[in-house]
Amino acid sequence: METTPMPTEGGGGMPAALDITPRPCPFDFVLGDRTKRSLHLHNPSFHVPLHFKIQCNVSSRFRLQPSKGMLQPRGTITVYIQLSPQMSTEADCVFLVLSVPSPDNSVDDDVWKRGTSVMISKQYISSRIVNVSAPDKADEVRPSPPPPSEPPLVLAPPSLIMTLLMKNKSKHPTNQLTASEIACLRHRKLHTPSDEWSNLMSQAATKRKLLQKQRQFLATAQLPPPVRPFPFNYDTPVEVLSPPDSPCRRSDTSATSFPSNMRRLSHQVPIGLGERSGSTTCSSSSTCDSTTGSRTLYEDVKGDGSGPNKDTDDEQQRQAYSMWTRYMLDVCVQQLEQVDEVCGDLVRDTSQSEKAQAKLLALKKSAHTLVKLCHTSPFLLDGHAQGSSCTSSPLSSRRSQFPSR
Repeated sequence: METTPMPTEGGGGMPAALDITPRPCPFDFVLGDRTKRSLHLHNPSFHVPLHFKIQCNVSSRFRLQPSKGMLQPRGTITVYIQLSPQMSTEADCVFLVLSVPSPDNSVDDDVWKRGTSVMISKQYISSRIVNVSAPDKADEVRPSPPPPSEPPLVLAPPSLIMTLLMKNKSKHPTNQLTASEIACLRHRKLHTPSDEWSNLMSQAATKRKLLQKQRQFLATAQLPPPVRPFPFNYDTPVEVLSPPDSPCRRSDTSATSFPSNMRRLSHQVPIGLGERSGSTTCSSSSTCDSTTGSRTLYEDVKGDGSGPNKDTDDEQQRQAYSMWTRYMLDVCVQQLEQVDEVCGDLVRDTSQSEKAQAKLLALKKSAHTLVKLCHTSPFLLDGHAQGSSCTSSPLSSRRSQFPSR
């Protein structure tokens, strides 16, 4: 589109001209297209009305509405132009927009007759008539697929982040973070507010200090030494343990009432356990078997065990092994009670991780179950001393507190 105002012929100033805005741009027409184009005309003068007229070098090709008229000061009008349907060839055309001032609001014809060439403004608008064929399907621009949506943001769980932060505080070579763990921390830090991240760092430092204190406590704790099992074999002659003088009393201070092997085992029990196991006695109302007190502390079983005293010797062997078994069972039960108490304290410690608390809770439950079974099992009720009304085992005295099933 080109608009060219014509200069005046008398050498004076430019005549009053219209402001022209062709739409669309470029101002072209397509064969077979019935869409109208438009020219927006505006009178920039504040005082003088303008008459306008639109002409074309090939007027038969277009239909204009309106083709002429008058614009008041600061007035605006739209002229619609449509290509004739009979037009079938391409061509170049020019629109001429004429404007002349009309101070006395004269009729259009009178103005154009009286107007001189100096007063008339001429503006040219170039245009084309083109033939646009249907685009080939092969050349048709296909819309690009929409960009893939971003995957949802996935952050590591808080427990893993806390573990990695605690691990990062360590200087031990085995606790060095891997590349994937470092990337995980950086990704979480990128999507976490600074104040929240500082809170996580302080929590990790506090939990690491508690973990170090717990490990130091476990490292300094003295565990009891393992107790060697008492050798017993029914097929070969062995040294047989006989019960103490009185099955109703078992004291560490009596050398004649407590076998040497049993005393050796009692010295291997931690402080506090031996006192509990050796100070338990029967009630005064209990009756004891007098024949047990005169029994020899040690007997050597020689030969193949045949003879008239074979049944008696076998019974003594079973009684001795049963006494030792009950003593060791009492020691184990006391240790399980301590495990139950310690695990309960550790589970209540909030500094433990969820996995450690679950393991400690399972261990506490197992220890509690074993202690309860030993206290209530009907198969551990003084089977070694048939007919006696009391027991020499502290386990039996504690077991009496629970009803037998």
